[in-house]
Amino acid sequence: MTEKTPKKYPAGTHPNSLAALTQTWDSDKARDAQLKSAKARTENANRRNEIRAKLKLLKSMEAELREDKLDSVDVLRLIAYDKMEDGDMDTAIEIFKSIAEFEKPKLARIESKIEEIKADTLTDEELMERIKSALKD
Repeated sequence: MTEKTPKKYPAGTHPNSLAALTQTWDSDKARDAQLKSAKARTENANRRNEIRAKLKLLKSMEAELREDKLDSVDVLRLIAYDKMEDGDMDTAIEIFKSIAEFEKPKLARIESKIEEIKADTLTDEELMERIKSALKD
């Protein structure tokens, strides 16, 4: 990294004053700025055109989706496939995770009771019975 040298201002001027402005425009800088601006405008116009095309496609698909009576899981599946085609695998995986909750029921929760018993509080017979029952399970 290169360190910037501090700017030198004319004597008696404040750094925020108009007299302290040092950058000047020449024809090369102006041409570069114009090309950069034109490039940004064309990129923005392309983005707007893509959004318009997607909206038209969605509007045309909307009637078909209503006729087919697709449910939300089917729509999520379509979106996940679209994300996979775009190469956005992380988003597709998250969508598929949410779909999986609808397709497969969650496992039932099992209540477990934990009882702490120390061996020195039990008699030998009780201890042997508990060992045998634990080995059976």
